[in-house]
Amino acid sequence: MLFLLLCGAVPWMNHVDGPDNDSPKKRWIEYDSQVLNALFCVTGFGLFPWRLRDAYLLCRARTGHEVALRSLAAIHEWYVIEFARWWTLDTVVWLYIANSLIQVVMGFA
Repeated sequence: MLFLLLCGAVPWMNHVDGPDNDSPKKRWIEYDSQVLNALFCVTGFGLFPWRLRDAYLLCRARTGHEVALRSLAAIHEWYVIEFARWWTLDTVVWLYIANSLIQVVMGFA
């Protein structure tokens, strides 16, 4: 909807009842921007506790705690403990953390 408004695909919204900022097109652009901002914040803030839990379990597993590795492997079912290729699990968990941090920054921007 935001794309259509910005391209001018809805010409009936261009009429102005008062000042230029009071047009329906400008109001709907603001509404759509707020919805997009909320969606970034939900994924940034909402998933952050679980992603921090995964990072905590990964750090504990790296220090030799077998229970932490097993619980992390239970969370991420695609990871097979027998192969023990750490780089895949490290990459996924730290990219999750980076993704959440970037989304938080985008939510405040």
